[in-house]
Amino acid sequence: MGNPVGEGTLLRIWEQAGTSGNVTITFPAGSTYKTAQPVNLRGEVAGEPVNITGQKFNYTATPYSPVSFILLDN
Repeated sequence: MGNPVGEGTLLRIWEQAGTSGNVTITFPAGSTYKTAQPVNLRGEVAGEPVNITGQKFNYTATPYSPVSFILLDN
């Protein structure tokens, strides 16, 4: 899904099992994303950008909570 409020691609994930822990997001070969900017549900910056290396990045899931990232090629 494109980012409705600017450049990049919006990625939303919702932890539904009720457990916290480390999550690895892996993109397909050929992906050009370089950073994942955490944002809130309104698209406002909500933390430091996360580097995407080897088509992967990690974040820590919180039980029953959504997390949103804007994926950027730069």
